[in-house]
Amino acid sequence: MIAVVLAACTACGAGPSTRPDVAVVQHQLGVAGATTTSAAPDNPAPPIEMPKSDLSWSDCTRSTLDRMHLGAGPAGLKLQCASVDVELDPGNSLQSFSLDALRASTPATPGDAAPVVLAAGTDRPATDALAQLATGPHAAILRSHPVVALDRRGIGGSGTLDCLTSAQRASLTTLADPTAPAMTQALSVLDTSKAATVACTDQISPAEQGFDALHAASDLDTLRRRWGVDRLALLTTGDGAAVALTYAAKVPNGLSRLVLDSPAPSNADTLTAAEQRIQGEEAALTAFVAQCASPGCPLGADPRAAVTDLLGRARAGTLPSVSVGALLTTIAQRLADPTTAWADRVTGLADLLARAGHDDPDALHTIASAVALTDGQFVAQCSDAPASPAAQRAVGVEPSWSSRYPDFGDYGMGRMLTCGAWPAHAAPPLPSTLPIPVLMLGGAADPVVGGGGPQSLATALNRVGTKTATVSWQGAGHPVLWNSDCAGTVVGRYLDSGALPAGGTACPA
Repeated sequence: MIAVVLAACTACGAGPSTRPDVAVVQHQLGVAGATTTSAAPDNPAPPIEMPKSDLSWSDCTRSTLDRMHLGAGPAGLKLQCASVDVELDPGNSLQSFSLDALRASTPATPGDAAPVVLAAGTDRPATDALAQLATGPHAAILRSHPVVALDRRGIGGSGTLDCLTSAQRASLTTLADPTAPAMTQALSVLDTSKAATVACTDQISPAEQGFDALHAASDLDTLRRRWGVDRLALLTTGDGAAVALTYAAKVPNGLSRLVLDSPAPSNADTLTAAEQRIQGEEAALTAFVAQCASPGCPLGADPRAAVTDLLGRARAGTLPSVSVGALLTTIAQRLADPTTAWADRVTGLADLLARAGHDDPDALHTIASAVALTDGQFVAQCSDAPASPAAQRAVGVEPSWSSRYPDFGDYGMGRMLTCGAWPAHAAPPLPSTLPIPVLMLGGAADPVVGGGGPQSLATALNRVGTKTATVSWQGAGHPVLWNSDCAGTVVGRYLDSGALPAGGTACPA
């Protein structure tokens, strides 16, 4: 049986930044300062539609902020919760889920403004992402539109899954003993994947295929029909881009706007997607080290050496109670955290790593407690993951990756096998036509999906005649809109007019 929990729920620069830390990030990823864009569409995009019938919203501002330990946000911020009942499979009304939805607005949000729908990636619930955006410093989008987030199945409070043991969750983070030979590590990860896959597919049966992008797209269509509108204005983050494009294939002419923030690459194989993520993690860590290389850094005069030493101790098993997987997971999560300004992220992580280097028990416990995946995230990510490479193929790239990516390379090799035992499935379809212009945002140092998604998707969409534009943000973190006022300005103009920027746009870090 499936356990279902119903929750109550700056101005833009015309060219690349010349800051030194940005140059470091660009060198690491080879990302150009600005991406050339297509011209504005000949015909204007259709208007964003106001729902004809709405969800049953109830105020949940205080409870949401308290649950997530967030600040109050802008004065008068209103968060409202609701649920959306969706069929397990389209056309099968005998089994259903209740998905969490969250609506954010402020007193500045026009009362007659139509909503923008947020579909986040599998790295976090969309409702949490919206609460983080609404309470953060880059929530300008709420001055023109309310935003409604819809969680994916099994993530957040939407059909909560509890199929893994605590040991399996920890093993999916730790992956394997880094002192063991590479093949031994790879086989160990595959053994964990098999045990986790059996446990979760047994629990969700007969819905083994019900947590993929295709079903998430059907859930967006359910929301569209519930609202009584022809089209949605959609904002996605990370691998939520696959859901948006699957929705566009499923519902032709079902979009009025599409913003793909920090998208994962289109239908990339496991090796390509894994390497791009590793590149983003390395670039974010390089930016962190560059920022921290100043007087007063808790890591001392040579923060790179301090980080290398800490990772070396974790790999050797001499950092008390801390695995290299937990340490790298903590670093990547802290650098991606959109709730904290970059300077504060750097200071906070440097302090945590410095204390861990001195065997501070509180710091070591914090790192050792890092969890990369919830059960629902494991199921959703594996439901969309491309076919996993054989252990021999994965082990074959490990020497090259460890050389080119000394911090995350070996860990990334093991991580790409975590879905190795999941049942095979077809890649979600791309739309054969997408008649509206599409705006994409890409970061130079994205530790969640890497930086290759916008170019990959632009190529795929241009093939079917879709006009695209990419805003290149020169900072580190994920996603872009949560970190950049400049990007927010561009997104706001696109939502208002439906027109893309006329030329290449870069936003400074």
